Amino acid sequence: MKVRLVVVAAICCIVIFSLSHSTWANEVQDRPVLSISGLVKFPFHFTRATLAGLRESQTRVTEASRRIEIKDGRWYRTYRYYGVPLKTLIDMAHVEKEDQQYRRLMDLAIVVRGRNGQAVLSWPEVCNADSSGAMIALRAEPVPPLTKEGPGTHVFPRLVLGDDFYSDRFVDGVFNIEVVSLAAPVSFNKGKHARSPAVTISGAAIKPLVIENLSRYNKVTVTSKQSGHDPGYFGIVSYRGTPLVEVLEKEGIAIDKDTLLLATGSDGYRGAVSYGELFLSPGGRKIIVADELEGKPFGKSGKFNLIFPDDYNADRWVKALEKIEIIKVNPKGRIFVVGVGCGDTHLLTLEGLSVFGKAHAFACDRELAKRFARYMDKKPVLFNPLENIAPYYARIHPEVAPEEAGRITAGLREESVRLMKNALAEGKNVVILEYGDPTIFGSWTYWLYEYFRPGEIVVVPGVSAFNAANAAIGKNVAANGAVLLTVPDGLFGNESMVKAMADRGLSLAIFVGLQELSRLAPLLKTGFGGDAPACLVYRAGYANSEKLIWTTVDGLEEAALGEKEKFLGMIYVGKSLK
Repeated sequence: MKVRLVVVAAICCIVIFSLSHSTWANEVQDRPVLSISGLVKFPFHFTRATLAGLRESQTRVTEASRRIEIKDGRWYRTYRYYGVPLKTLIDMAHVEKEDQQYRRLMDLAIVVRGRNGQAVLSWPEVCNADSSGAMIALRAEPVPPLTKEGPGTHVFPRLVLGDDFYSDRFVDGVFNIEVVSLAAPVSFNKGKHARSPAVTISGAAIKPLVIENLSRYNKVTVTSKQSGHDPGYFGIVSYRGTPLVEVLEKEGIAIDKDTLLLATGSDGYRGAVSYGELFLSPGGRKIIVADELEGKPFGKSGKFNLIFPDDYNADRWVKALEKIEIIKVNPKGRIFVVGVGCGDTHLLTLEGLSVFGKAHAFACDRELAKRFARYMDKKPVLFNPLENIAPYYARIHPEVAPEEAGRITAGLREESVRLMKNALAEGKNVVILEYGDPTIFGSWTYWLYEYFRPGEIVVVPGVSAFNAANAAIGKNVAANGAVLLTVPDGLFGNESMVKAMADRGLSLAIFVGLQELSRLAPLLKTGFGGDAPACLVYRAGYANSEKLIWTTVDGLEEAALGEKEKFLGMIYVGKSLK
C-alpha cells in the first residue's frame, strides 16, 4: 500500500507540474477540462493532453435511449469509443475514508457531472464489478453499417457505460467526477449482531415497507464463483431469492437515474447499488434478496442476504440484511465561498482546488479570474463581488460620492443575489473566490446568510494573511498564550483592552492598518510603550514582493513612510516578537 501511495503521489506531482509549467499558448489550447474531487487523497485537474497520455482502452456500444423519441422511428447508433476507464481515474485519485469505523468503500457513490446533467453510479459498479465498461471517452468512430443519427452530437470528454443497455446515464462534456458518501458514519462490528428477522425498505418519498418473507414474489436461483478478502475463494455457490428489481416494481416503488439504494446489515456492513445497475443493465435482475443458500435457509448470517453474483468478489454482499434506504442524489446547487489564499496561486488548498471542478459559474474580480483562469475552464464569471462593497466601489470610482456609492452597490448586490438564486434553482454551483480566508475579515460570509439558507452555503477555508505573515516572521506569535486579531476600528475606543493585552505580554495582529498608522501609533504607545517590539509585514504570501520590517512602536510610522505599498500589510506588536 505504501508503494502504491508513493507511485500515485509521484503521478500527481507530474500532472501538477505539467499543469503549472506549460507556456501560455499551451494553456489556452489545453486548459484542465476534467477534475476529480470529493473523498480522494489526490484531487486532480486533467487536461485533454494528460487524459490522452494515459493508457487507452476501447469499447463498442450500440446506443439506444428510452428518454428520446424520434417521430420517424427508433433512434440508435453504434460507435467504438476510445478513452480512459473511469476506474483508472478513480484509482489515481485514491479514494479513502477518514475517521470512520467502516473503512470499506462499498457504500460510496460516484457523481459524474457534465454539460447535459449528471450520472450517479455506485463505487462498487465502477471499481468492484467484473467489467471495464465505464469509460471517459475522448473520441469515437462509427461502426459500419452506418446507423441512423439521433439529435445532437458527441461532446467530449464523454461518460460511456458499456454495460448499460440504454444510454440514459451517458454524460456529454464531463467536467467533474466526485466521490461522495451516501450516509453518516456507522459503527461496524463484523458478525457481532449478524441476525435480522426482516428487511425494511424506506426513503424520503415512500412509506416504509417491512418484508418478513418472500412468499409474495417470484423467486430465481443465481450461481456465483464467490470470493472475497476473507477468507478468499469460497467456490461455486448458488443462492435463491427474489430480484431486488421485482420487489421495487411489485411494491410500486419508482426510482430514477439519480437514485442509489444503500443496503445495511444488522452488524453495520453496507453496500450501494445504483438505478443503472438495476434497471439499465441486463444483469440487474440477477441482484437478489436471497433467503436460501444451496437450497437451505440461512443460519447465522440472518434471514436475508443481498447478493451481487456478477461482482468480481463478494465484498458488496450484505449478510443479515436489515434495511435498504432509497437515496436520491439531487443535482442541488450550492454557493461555495472559497478562500484562495492571500498571495501566490500555490496558496490555494487542495480542497479549494477540488471545488473549482464542481463549479458551473464563478464570482470574482478580474485579478483572480486571470490568476486562476486555467482552473476555471472558461466557465462564466457572473459578477465582481468587490464591486458590491461601497468603500471598494468608491475607491475605484473616485468621481462617485460616498452616498451614491452606497446606493449603487446595494443595487449591484441585489443583482448578484438574483443571479446566484437563478443558478441554484437550476441545480448549478456558484463558486465565490475570496482573498485570504473567508472567515477572517472576509467580505462575503457576513451577509450571504441574509439571502440564503445555511445549507446552501459551503465555506472552504483558505490561507489568511495572518497565516502567511506568521510564516514570514518565523515565530510563534502567540507564545505567551494569545494573539488578538483585529482591524483598527476594533482598537479605537478600547484603550483599556490594548493596555490589558500589553500587561499580560500578549500580541496584537492588525489587518488593513497601514493607512491608519497615524492614529494607531499613539494608541499602541500608550498601551505597550514606545520601545515595544513591532513588525510590519508587507504583501504576505507574495513570494517576489513579501517584505518584513522589524522596528518598535515608536518607529512604525517612519518605517512605513518609505514603502510604496499602502494597503497590503499586517502590523504586529508584542513581546513575542523579540
